[in-house]
Amino acid sequence: MTEVMIGIAYAMNAFIPLFIQCDSSDVAVVPQVKASHNKLPTFFVYDKYPGGIGLSEKVYDLWEDLLTKTQHHVINCPCEAGYPSCIGPQDSTMNVKRKVVKLLQLLNYHY
Repeated sequence: MTEVMIGIAYAMNAFIPLFIQCDSSDVAVVPQVKASHNKLPTFFVYDKYPGGIGLSEKVYDLWEDLLTKTQHHVINCPCEAGYPSCIGPQDSTMNVKRKVVKLLQLLNYHY
């Protein structure tokens, strides 16, 4: 599950600057398989500025569109198992990309 969530976070990081018009180094997505506050798989989006400047709040408001765009991008990427412009380089013995697509579909369905 960790590799799958990392792949999703990697892909989301590529689209966030386009959605909220910021630099790619301004915001980050960090996945946790078991977050300490709810014991559930969670994606944390945060501003990389001390105290924040509201960028992650913008992402929250666009979450559904971000999930959809990320899903379409990963599905349409011609790579088979992961690539730096998709979900990041992955271990070739495990098809993480297929699992990333399944989790994104599940997240989009429940959102």
